[in-house]
Amino acid sequence: MINRDLLQQFDEDDLYVGYNPAMPMKIFGYELESSKCEIYISSKLQITEIALALSQYLDWLASCKAEATEYFCSKLGERLPEDWFETIEVYSAEITFTTLEDFGAVITFGESTLPDHVVEFTIDKFTIENDLLMG
Repeated sequence: MINRDLLQQFDEDDLYVGYNPAMPMKIFGYELESSKCEIYISSKLQITEIALALSQYLDWLASCKAEATEYFCSKLGERLPEDWFETIEVYSAEITFTTLEDFGAVITFGESTLPDHVVEFTIDKFTIENDLLMG
Protein backbone atom coordinates (compact mmCIF):
# COMPACT_ATOMS: atom_id res chain seq x y z
CA MET A 1 0.00 0.00 0.00
CA ILE A 2 1.29 3.45 -0.89
CA ASN A 3 1.69 5.85 2.03
CA ARG A 4 3.51 9.09 2.74
CA ASP A 5 6.72 7.17 3.64
CA LEU A 6 6.87 5.67 0.14
CA LEU A 7 6.58 9.05 -1.60
CA GLN A 8 9.05 11.94 -1.54
CA GLN A 9 7.60 15.37 -2.26
CA PHE A 10 9.52 17.41 -4.83
CA ASP A 11 7.04 20.12 -5.85
CA GLU A 12 3.83 21.84 -4.78
CA ASP A 13 1.58 24.51 -6.21
CA ASP A 14 -2.03 25.58 -5.71
CA LEU A 15 -3.38 22.60 -7.68
CA TYR A 16 -1.06 19.62 -7.18
CA VAL A 17 1.62 18.17 -4.94
CA GLY A 18 4.37 16.36 -6.87
CA TYR A 19 6.01 13.22 -5.53
CA ASN A 20 8.66 10.74 -6.59
CA PRO A 21 8.41 7.21 -5.26
CA ALA A 22 11.04 6.42 -2.62
CA MET A 23 12.12 3.36 -4.60
CA PRO A 24 12.15 2.24 -8.25
CA MET A 25 8.71 1.42 -9.70
CA LYS A 26 7.67 -1.20 -12.23
CA ILE A 27 5.96 0.40 -15.22
CA PHE A 28 5.08 -1.88 -18.18
CA GLY A 29 7.21 -4.55 -16.52
CA TYR A 30 10.27 -2.27 -16.61
CA GLU A 31 11.96 -1.11 -13.41
CA LEU A 32 11.96 2.68 -13.65
CA GLU A 33 14.25 4.82 -11.50
CA SER A 34 12.23 6.70 -8.91
CA SER A 35 13.47 10.08 -10.18
CA LYS A 36 11.87 9.34 -13.58
CA CYS A 37 8.46 8.63 -12.10
CA GLU A 38 6.42 11.66 -11.07
CA ILE A 39 3.14 11.31 -9.22
CA TYR A 40 0.92 14.39 -8.97
CA ILE A 41 -1.88 14.37 -6.43
CA SER A 42 -4.49 17.12 -6.22
CA SER A 43 -3.82 19.43 -3.31
CA LYS A 44 -7.48 18.84 -2.36
CA LEU A 45 -6.73 15.16 -1.66
CA GLN A 46 -4.86 13.49 1.17
CA ILE A 47 -2.52 10.60 0.39
CA THR A 48 -4.51 8.45 2.80
CA GLU A 49 -7.64 9.07 0.69
CA ILE A 50 -6.09 7.75 -2.51
CA ALA A 51 -3.55 5.26 -1.14
CA LEU A 52 -5.52 2.19 -2.15
CA ALA A 53 -6.48 3.57 -5.58
CA LEU A 54 -2.90 4.69 -6.27
CA SER A 55 -1.51 1.29 -5.23
CA GLN A 56 -4.00 -0.49 -7.49
CA TYR A 57 -3.17 1.85 -10.38
CA LEU A 58 0.57 1.32 -9.98
CA ASP A 59 -0.02 -2.44 -9.92
CA TRP A 60 -2.01 -2.17 -13.15
CA LEU A 61 0.64 0.02 -14.84
CA ALA A 62 3.30 -2.51 -13.86
CA SER A 63 1.63 -5.37 -15.65
CA CYS A 64 -0.83 -4.14 -18.29
CA LYS A 65 0.74 -6.32 -20.98
CA ALA A 66 -2.51 -7.29 -22.70
CA GLU A 67 -3.76 -3.71 -22.93
CA ALA A 68 -0.46 -2.25 -24.19
CA THR A 69 0.11 -5.07 -26.67
CA GLU A 70 -3.44 -4.95 -28.04
CA TYR A 71 -3.32 -1.16 -28.41
CA PHE A 72 0.06 -1.14 -30.17
CA CYS A 73 -0.94 -4.07 -32.40
CA SER A 74 -4.09 -2.25 -33.53
CA LYS A 75 -2.10 0.93 -34.29
CA LEU A 76 0.49 -0.95 -36.37
CA GLY A 77 -2.10 -3.18 -38.00
CA GLU A 78 0.08 -6.24 -37.50
CA ARG A 79 1.03 -8.82 -34.90
CA LEU A 80 3.87 -8.06 -32.55
CA PRO A 81 6.72 -10.40 -31.64
CA GLU A 82 5.84 -12.68 -28.71
CA ASP A 83 8.41 -10.94 -26.48
CA TRP A 84 7.43 -7.38 -27.48
CA PHE A 85 6.26 -6.29 -24.03
CA GLU A 86 9.48 -7.54 -22.46
CA THR A 87 11.54 -5.32 -24.82
CA ILE A 88 9.95 -2.08 -23.58
CA GLU A 89 12.32 0.39 -21.95
CA VAL A 90 10.37 3.03 -20.04
CA TYR A 91 11.96 6.48 -20.01
CA SER A 92 9.45 8.34 -17.84
CA ALA A 93 6.08 8.07 -16.18
CA GLU A 94 3.81 10.88 -15.04
CA ILE A 95 0.80 9.83 -13.01
CA THR A 96 -1.90 12.32 -12.03
CA PHE A 97 -4.74 11.95 -9.53
CA THR A 98 -7.17 14.88 -9.71
CA THR A 99 -9.91 12.95 -7.87
CA LEU A 100 -10.55 9.31 -7.07
CA GLU A 101 -12.54 9.14 -10.32
CA ASP A 102 -10.26 11.33 -12.45
CA PHE A 103 -6.76 9.91 -12.84
CA GLY A 104 -4.37 8.86 -15.56
CA ALA A 105 -0.81 8.60 -16.75
CA VAL A 106 1.57 9.51 -19.54
CA ILE A 107 4.20 6.84 -20.17
CA THR A 108 7.15 7.46 -22.49
CA PHE A 109 9.07 4.43 -23.73
CA GLY A 110 11.14 2.78 -26.42
CA GLU A 111 10.41 -0.65 -27.85
CA SER A 112 11.69 -3.16 -30.40
CA THR A 113 9.46 -2.73 -33.48
CA LEU A 114 10.24 0.98 -33.99
CA PRO A 115 13.72 1.20 -32.44
CA ASP A 116 14.46 4.70 -33.76
CA HIS A 117 11.36 6.20 -32.14
CA VAL A 118 10.05 7.07 -28.71
CA VAL A 119 6.43 6.23 -27.99
CA GLU A 120 4.22 8.12 -25.57
CA PHE A 121 0.97 6.59 -24.31
CA THR A 122 -1.68 8.79 -22.73
CA ILE A 123 -3.77 6.67 -20.38
CA ASP A 124 -7.13 7.67 -18.89
CA LYS A 125 -7.81 5.47 -15.87
CA PHE A 126 -7.28 1.95 -17.27
CA THR A 127 -7.61 2.75 -20.98
CA ILE A 128 -4.84 3.78 -23.38
CA GLU A 129 -6.49 6.74 -25.07
CA ASN A 130 -3.80 8.14 -27.33
CA ASP A 131 -0.25 7.71 -28.50
CA LEU A 132 2.45 9.93 -29.89
CA LEU A 133 5.36 8.66 -31.96
CA MET A 134 8.50 10.77 -31.74
CA GLY A 135 11.60 10.23 -33.80
